[in-house]
Amino acid sequence: MKKFFVLMIVGLFCFFMASNAMAVAVYTPSLSDVDTFFQVSSGSLTGPDVSLITGGGEVGSDGTFDVTIIDEDPDEALDKTWGDVQIGRDATTEGNSVAYYGGSWADLTGYTHYELSIKNISETNDWFSANIYINTGLTDPPLNQPNYYYENGWTWVAPGQTVLLSLDLTTAVSLLGSNGGVAGHTIVSSELAYISSLGFNIGTNYGDGDYFGDDLAGKVVPIPGAVWLFGSGLIGLVGIRRKLRS
Repeated sequence: MKKFFVLMIVGLFCFFMASNAMAVAVYTPSLSDVDTFFQVSSGSLTGPDVSLITGGGEVGSDGTFDVTIIDEDPDEALDKTWGDVQIGRDATTEGNSVAYYGGSWADLTGYTHYELSIKNISETNDWFSANIYINTGLTDPPLNQPNYYYENGWTWVAPGQTVLLSLDLTTAVSLLGSNGGVAGHTIVSSELAYISSLGFNIGTNYGDGDYFGDDLAGKVVPIPGAVWLFGSGLIGLVGIRRKLRS
């Protein structure tokens, strides 16, 4: 009888772990996907300051990237204190057409999370902040869909530190919108079939006329989607089996 109850508990544990694994489906770009990432845009809060990604404006085949944030006019009255660059894939730069559409990265139907791991490999003592984003909706004819922009919160990354960034694709709320899309919209599953842009943002503070954080280096470290869930289940089963043997 005791053995029966133990086996029942093990069975319930396996069912619980399998249910979690099925409920959470993580998308993370492979290194070959990341190799196609390039500078989509750059921005600043005020003034003529710009942020640029070096290396031909693309991420390296090993996932590395270099970012320079330059104050073009350090003597201006209102020095800018923040610069950022958006790095990713953007369907609109390659036609934004139904014919072009169909890459695996462009249809995230069935996924619950988009995740990416980023490491700060700067040789200087420069921190940077990072987040990940997606855009949904093909705005050009014949679809003329509303566009929504989603991102997770900014996370500061210290030199040598690696952070895991995660965006929940079931509860994300749009930060921006266009072509009928608005801010404050909660994502719906049908949008995931039309990902028009996907990637990450790198930003940092600077000011006082100095080139603060002007030589940033990072590395994208893709992770296998949902493997950690399956692995945690195996670890639990091994522990239970050892206990039974003892």
